[in-house]
Amino acid sequence: MTYIPDAQGALEVPAVTVNWWNTRQNKNVRTSLPALQFKVLPGTSGTAGAAPVPGNSLAAQQGAAATTVPTETTKAENGHGLSGTFSGAIRKNRLWLVTAISLLLALLAVPMIRRIKQGHQASAPGTSKPMLQSAHRSKQNQNIALRALQKACLTNDRHAAAEALLNLGEAYWPGEPPRSLDALAARIENGRAQLRELDHSLYAANIKHWNGKLLWDEFQQGLQEKKRANHSQDDGLHPLYPQHP
Repeated sequence: MTYIPDAQGALEVPAVTVNWWNTRQNKNVRTSLPALQFKVLPGTSGTAGAAPVPGNSLAAQQGAAATTVPTETTKAENGHGLSGTFSGAIRKNRLWLVTAISLLLALLAVPMIRRIKQGHQASAPGTSKPMLQSAHRSKQNQNIALRALQKACLTNDRHAAAEALLNLGEAYWPGEPPRSLDALAARIENGRAQLRELDHSLYAANIKHWNGKLLWDEFQQGLQEKKRANHSQDDGLHPLYPQHP
């Protein structure tokens, strides 16, 4: 917009306020440009309607503005005044525009660089540390379950032995633990007959004595996983009826 003063003297351009949404802080922000004051000089003929005298004054440099809105005749006389003023503003503020665009590009590039770094970190050799820690915890849980199984077997505690075996299975398969002795037996090579005997003793009413030493002899070295384990038998429930050898 081009302002053409129609009188000499002091001229004040009101402040400009813009409301915009800050996406980084997630809040509404108001930005204001301060009001400007100009001193409009008289024209060359000394009349108020003449054009201002060129010079080093702020009014001459800015093409001092008036508060009146230009009429259609003024717009026609000025021709491309709007585009010329816009081009002049770009040339005058080129450094500011370049700085603003560079800052905007930098802000857009920061999330992309962060994602690239996270991808490199995920594929770096250092990422194997959590896997090593998980394997170490799994080994500790296996040792704890084995000690509990040994104690239960040597004291002929059937229920404690079954619980220790399931804990041992969970230590071997933390992501998909077996939920019953029958499901555990489907995953291992050794001690399946002893597992069926233990499972039978848990549910059969006529079993009065159970020898835990035989079970411990089979599992004191841990579980021997099948090469192709079949997990489809794990329904998450204990068998309702005893399994017979």
